Formats: sequence, structure tokens, C-alpha cells
Amino acid sequence: MTQEHNDIYLNRKYSDTIKGILIILIVIGHNHILCPNTEAGGIMEYLYMFHVAGFFILPFFYNTRTSITWDGISQIIIRCWVPYFWICFLCFIVLCIMRHQFDFNREHIYAFFQGTQSPIRKYFGFVFPWFLPTYCSFSIMLSFARKYRWLYGLFFILGMCTLFMTWEQFYIFKNSVPLGIGLALSYFGVGVIAFELNKCSVWAKYIGAILFIVLSVCWWMNIPTEILWKLLPSIFFLTLLCIVPYIDYKWLQLLGRFSLGIYLFHVFFVNATYILLPHTVLWGWIGFVISLIIPLLMTIGIYRVTYLRKLLFPRSWTEFIHIK
Repeated sequence: MTQEHNDIYLNRKYSDTIKGILIILIVIGHNHILCPNTEAGGIMEYLYMFHVAGFFILPFFYNTRTSITWDGISQIIIRCWVPYFWICFLCFIVLCIMRHQFDFNREHIYAFFQGTQSPIRKYFGFVFPWFLPTYCSFSIMLSFARKYRWLYGLFFILGMCTLFMTWEQFYIFKNSVPLGIGLALSYFGVGVIAFELNKCSVWAKYIGAILFIVLSVCWWMNIPTEILWKLLPSIFFLTLLCIVPYIDYKWLQLLGRFSLGIYLFHVFFVNATYILLPHTVLWGWIGFVISLIIPLLMTIGIYRVTYLRKLLFPRSWTEFIHIK
């Protein structure tokens, strides 16, 4: 039984709720006390297999189309690359202060346009900015794929190829292709899986939720699941589709509405609280709340000042060049 057309796509409320859940998981995953990155097979590694991917799967469930024109594509570029520029600049300043030296060369420019984790971390001191150039490339790919079905199939096949690569092969691949395109292809693949499964049957999301629970139990019990664990991003999103109709919290939707700003600011507070607060579970949760709420308030403040919002989070090229 296939779903009706209108049932496939998410409304604004459900979309914001899902983004709110995802940003909470991301902030928790970056908390070094609650999710220590020294623990192999721990909760940090577990969350990293699917939480960020949810932001790339979500656009498949938007009933909107970006026009394949300069205005449409430039809007995507401006929305991603302007925040990417200033957050990389901020990261670079913080890195220079920490190292007590200013060192900028063409390798920094290369890393900036490469847009993947390792080069950005090496030359800007932080990993998280990779999301923006990758999301930009992904959004442009999705726009063209929605208009040209052969591109939809091609991007899906290429995305599936990345899922069957070894970790070493994918590391080389994603760092050999600029603008985060390699990463974007991998997320395109898992996005198509989630979307097409949900479209083909009203029961798909429930089956996906059950499979997600089973694979999660296997993960924590160290039971080998072979290639199936690579389905975690897709079936996790199907799980979200199951629960989102029953979650109606304004504060969660608020987090989702301002999730980009939270994402861009929270890492600085995660690191600051890790340095300043005791390394106990209680203080870890306090640090988590601080790393979530203060970036939220900062983002809301920026959006209330029109000049700052247009400068830091412009919605179009026209808006950006006519800042007043």
C-alpha cells in the first residue's frame, strides 16, 4: 500500500520538531563528558552514525522545489557559504589565540574550499563547519535531481557506492573531491532510501523503527551486523517519522527553528564548559544545557536585529548585497 502524496511530506511543525531532536543529539554527541570521544564503540560513535545525517534526509520530505535558475541556486549558495565564511573566520581567530601565532597561507584557502572534516580541522582548529559546504552541494544536487529523474538515479547509485566503501577508501574519496561533494553523495544515498521506503508503504516507518531498535541492540551488545549498520541513518529517520506526530512541544520546535545557529555556536560552549566545569555526569548535563540554551538565545538575538541577520544568515544574494 503506497502512501497518499500529501502524507509523504512533512509540515513545518513536524520538520521543526525533527530538527529540534537532531540538534539535541548533536550537542549531546559533542559533550566530552556525556559522550567521551576516547571510548571506542561508545555513545559518541553510535550517535555519529545517524544524527547529522538526519538533516540531509529531511529535505527529501519537503514538498518544495528550488527553481533551477541563477536566483534559485545562488540562494542556496548564499544561505550556506556566508555563514560558512564567518564561522571559519571565527574558528581561525580562536585557533590563532590558542596557538599564540597568526599563520595563514594558501593551504587554508584549499581547506576552506575542500569543505571536509580533516582539512578544516587541521587549518581552522574545528571540525563542525564541514556541514555547510556539504549541505550546499547536497541541496544543489537535490534540486537538479528533483527536476531530472536520471540525475536522481545517478546520484543515488553514486551514493550507494560510497556506502560500500571501506572507511579508508571513503576517507580518500571525500578528501579528493572539493566542496564536500563526496559527503553530499553519501547522504543523498541514505536520503533516497528513507524517502522511497516511506513512500512505498504506510508500514515502512514502523518496520524501520523496529529494525533501528534491533540494530541498536546489536551495536551495544557487539553483535556483528555486517553491512546493515550502514542503514542506521535511514531507519533512524523512519523512526523519527513514527514518533513525531506524538511530540508537540513548542520549546522543541523552537530549537529546530534556530538549529543552524545552535549548531554553529554550540561547539565553543561545549569546549568552554569542558575546560571550566568539573568532569562529572551532573556537570556534564549542566554543560549540555549551557551549550544548548546560550547558542539558542544568541541566534534569536541575531534574528531580531535585521542587520545582523542579513549579514550572518542572509536568505538571498539580493538581501546580502543590500544590507542596511
